[in-house]
Amino acid sequence: MNKQKTQVLVLIIVLIFAVGIIGWWWSQKGFRPLPQSPLVPAASVKPIAQAALALDTDSTTVTANTSVTYSVRLTAGNFRTSGVEMYLDYDPQAVRVEAITPGPLFAEPKIITEEIDNDQGRIAYALGSFTPAPASGVVITIQATLLQEATDLSSVFTFDRTKTDASDKEQTKVALRSADGTQVFGENQTMLTISN
Repeated sequence: MNKQKTQVLVLIIVLIFAVGIIGWWWSQKGFRPLPQSPLVPAASVKPIAQAALALDTDSTTVTANTSVTYSVRLTAGNFRTSGVEMYLDYDPQAVRVEAITPGPLFAEPKIITEEIDNDQGRIAYALGSFTPAPASGVVITIQATLLQEATDLSSVFTFDRTKTDASDKEQTKVALRSADGTQVFGENQTMLTISN
């Protein structure tokens, strides 16, 4: 039994010595480990696609307890779109959202998320299509009731477009494809302009 322990101990010492010799030899020959590539933050990726979302209304001045319809319109030039995810905030004391319906942009829209929170004043809505649509047209319409008189209807809803931290997934974004459908542009490759 003692003989086996001695053999194992000698084997371990030989291995340690061999690793040390090899390490010394590599350092003398100029072998260095390859440098690790630094992580490139997502913000440094250059946008290569552009899109714009705009919120339009059919009215200019509305008195309290009046219905108003808003349209979210997408414009993206020659690109095609396969989905839009949007988050809108509003004052629940000033407006109540009654319904949201897909606009004519997608021929067969698939609604992914549809949340209306009239207590907190928040809309979360995402839709898309397996068949990319021309990237210009009305994405959704919002039917709402104004609870107070409003003269500036463009400020009733605001898009959430800021990322508060790395885990924040709730900001408005658009999924775009090239006109021929061969190239897909992620959110870090798309410059999205939003106007209310």
